[in-house]
Formats: sequence, C-alpha cells, structure tokens
Amino acid sequence: MAYRALSHRRPTPRLLNSLVYGALATLLATLLTTLASCSIWPGDTSTAQKPTPTPTPKPLVANLIPTTNPFSDLNELIAVAPVSATDAWVVGFGKGQVGKSLGGALIYHWDGTNLKAVPTGLPSAFIDSRLLGVAAVSANDVWAVGESLQETAAAFGGNKGLIEHWNGAAWQVIPSPGQGGERLHAVAAVSASDVWAVGRVAQQNPTRNRTLVLHWNGSAWQNIPSPNVGDLSELLAVSAVAPNDVWAVGKSSQTDGAPSQRLVMHWDGTAWTVVSDPLMTGNGVLQGVKALSSKDVWVVGVNNDAPLVAHWDGAAWTEVRGLGPDNVPWAVTAAPDGAVALVGESASPSIPLTRWDGTRLQVTTAQSPDLSPGTIVMQGIAALSATEIWAVGFYTPQGGKEQTIAMRLTS
Repeated sequence: MAYRALSHRRPTPRLLNSLVYGALATLLATLLTTLASCSIWPGDTSTAQKPTPTPTPKPLVANLIPTTNPFSDLNELIAVAPVSATDAWVVGFGKGQVGKSLGGALIYHWDGTNLKAVPTGLPSAFIDSRLLGVAAVSANDVWAVGESLQETAAAFGGNKGLIEHWNGAAWQVIPSPGQGGERLHAVAAVSASDVWAVGRVAQQNPTRNRTLVLHWNGSAWQNIPSPNVGDLSELLAVSAVAPNDVWAVGKSSQTDGAPSQRLVMHWDGTAWTVVSDPLMTGNGVLQGVKALSSKDVWVVGVNNDAPLVAHWDGAAWTEVRGLGPDNVPWAVTAAPDGAVALVGESASPSIPLTRWDGTRLQVTTAQSPDLSPGTIVMQGIAALSATEIWAVGFYTPQGGKEQTIAMRLTS
C-alpha cells in the first residue's frame, strides 16, 4: 500500500535562500539606523495612535541551545512555550522514512540546563504526524496541536487534527471533534478550562479550506463556529487575553489559485467575527499575533510581498515600519511588561531578534560560529519576561537539509 505524506504548507510565501553575507550586513545596518515611522494603513481615515510605549529593550545575550535531529530528511522546530526558567516546551516535526513511518512529531523539554527530546505518546498507527503549536497553562498542564495521518486512513489521504496534553508525567493524545481534513496550527490558553486551537479544515468537491476553531472547556474539545472569507480561509496563529478577548489571524482567498489576503478574527465571549483590515484588498498573509489587551494587539506577516508589522489600539490598525524588504517576520511575542519582540528569516551565522522600544524597531543580532552559511527561519517565539526570550525554528546549510535550531536570549 502506498502512503501519502502530510503536506505542511508554510505560511510565508517565500524563503530567503538567496541571502548572503554582504546583503545581510547591509540589511542589518539599515535596520539599526532606520526609525520606524507609524502611519495609518491606506484606506483608514481614523486617527490611530502610535503603539503604547514599552520599556527600552535591555541588552540580551543569545545562546544557541543544542538540539537533536532524529529524522533523515528534515527536522523543524515550530513553537515554544516557556513556563519558567527551568521549564519550557518546544514542538515541531521531522521527515524521513523509518519503517512504516513517513515522519513524526518532535517534543523537547528544557530543564534549565538541556533541551531533551521526550516521548510524544503517539500510537504506532500514526505513520505521519507533526506538532505546530504549544501553550502552557502550568507545569503540569501543557497543550500541543498539529495534524496526523493514521495507517488506517492513509490510503484515503485522511489527515486529522492532532491534540496532545501533558499532565506532568506524560504526553497523551486527546480526542479531537474533527472528522478528517483538519490541521491545527496554533493553540493559546486563558486558563485550565479555557483553551483555544485554530487552523483549517480541507474539503473536497468543491475544493475549499474553512477556518477551524476548537475550544477546551475543561472536559472536552468543541468545534466553535467561525466565519470564512471566500473559498479558502485558514487561521495560522491565535492569542488569548481573557475569556471574552481572543484574537486569531491567517489568510483567505476568494477562489483556488487567487492571491491570499490577510485575515483577522476576534472572539468577544459570544461569537467570532472578522475584524476590518484596510489593506484587505492587497495580497498577503498574517502569520503571527500577540494580544496584550483588547487595545494592544500586534500582528506580523506579509503585505504585497513586503514585511508587515501592525498594531491595533482598539480603534484602528497602524502599520509599524522599519523592517527591511528581506526581513520577513514569522512570529511575534510580548513579555508581561509589554516588551514586544519578533523573529523571522535570516542568513546564518547571524540570527536577528527585532524588538519594539516604544519608538522604533531595533535589531539585536546573535552570531553563531557553529553555523556555516545558509538560511535560518525562526518560526516560533515566546517571552517569559523582557530578559528571557525563546526563539525556535530551523537552519538549512547551503546544499544541506533542514536542522532544528533553538535560541534562548537572557540578560
């Protein structure tokens, strides 16, 4: 029997494989000296204010954390959830034929000293699986989501949403309400009885992608109705502030093959609704979101093939400028004190971290002599505090295969 591997579409429209040292040096110099002006997005006639000032970023020391690469073809880290300085979780996936397996999920745990692989708890019937999001409520209450392909469904191409839970002792698969075709990209928690997961459901005849929103109420996952824009809608990231304040972002297009447009949705405690985006007529995608309050929300992605960072102040969206044309952001986070940071693509051995100082976007660059020239894509970021930030992704040496990479920045 021939099995079809899961196909994970990365949210960004392109990888910057062509970056070289000279171009990177120019880019970093420009980023370090260019003030990030804030202007209302085209088409928005309201009087949006600049994002709330945040503390000036303190200098951080970047440390690459050794990781393993168990799969032969590729290994990627997608998301990270720190609980404390000695407790953090990282998830991802790998590809490479091992027996019946076509690939598998990756789970790593940080104990304050080492980042070690731990058993995923997945049954052997899961011949292909990947974890794309992780969120921690506490040390013994952690959620991870993604997608899986089971042997019994492989002949039909039947991937299904994957949900796992850490109870303090082991990871366990939790039943998902989906019937097939689901992919869960991200998860966010308000409390132990209020957790959200988002993604998409693929449908056939006709071919459509519908937004997928699941909610954990403390005892079971439930499918929550969510709006769609066009035939192809997909949610890529979610951030939860309160039971009545949850944000999700992604992309949509009217028909198969049509350009993607940004998609922003909000949960007000009663229903999910689409939030107006003045740039909705342009092409692009939002692949990261971090909400600190209903009046302080950050999103990152791409707008007409250019990097996009934007802020919501409760009334209107404001574009925060200052990223170079090749600094495509993948993920954004914020510390409890409001310090905002984002990561994306770069050329090794330089790993840039972009932070908002209340006035402009500043770039901190970590140099790794252990990495040869190639491409680095940091896909996940999370801040335990303004002086302890995690970033994870993958590194591809020139002519080589994707390898896991994890970075911890501390003061």
